[in-house]
Amino acid sequence: MNHWAKRLLLLFTIGGGFTGIVFILQAATQAVMTPANFLLIIAFFSFFSFGIWAGWRLVEDEPSGIVLVKWYAALQMPYLSSPLLGFGLLSALGLRLGIGSGGFTFTYRLGSEAWLSLGQGAPWGISINVVAVALFILCSRSIPSTTQAHSFPTDA
Repeated sequence: MNHWAKRLLLLFTIGGGFTGIVFILQAATQAVMTPANFLLIIAFFSFFSFGIWAGWRLVEDEPSGIVLVKWYAALQMPYLSSPLLGFGLLSALGLRLGIGSGGFTFTYRLGSEAWLSLGQGAPWGISINVVAVALFILCSRSIPSTTQAHSFPTDA
């Protein structure tokens, strides 16, 4: 993998993961600690910790590192909003293109974000994080196929 691509993925995973953990810990100190809030804090903390772990595996050149980063990016692709359920995750940077009750939308975020809405009456909308899609594709192209990884040269 190209060194610059690897550095970009490290910023996305480790940098975004630490930013997310700080965000979650700050929210935890300000929230009323109900069992539901506690579970959300644990879930979001786990997500951002997973990003740090994936980045660490990538730094150590572990074969699973790129696969873990790929899944970390995949979790950040959708952003869904409805009166019943809303969900969105973001680590480091997000550029979202979507459609909602007000028409086409474009939003951007620098930093980390975790959002879950249950029965809050949020407007209808769906968007995709273009940055996460690009990083997912980058990771997919960097994973050697099993046929290439296990093939042996033959004498011709």
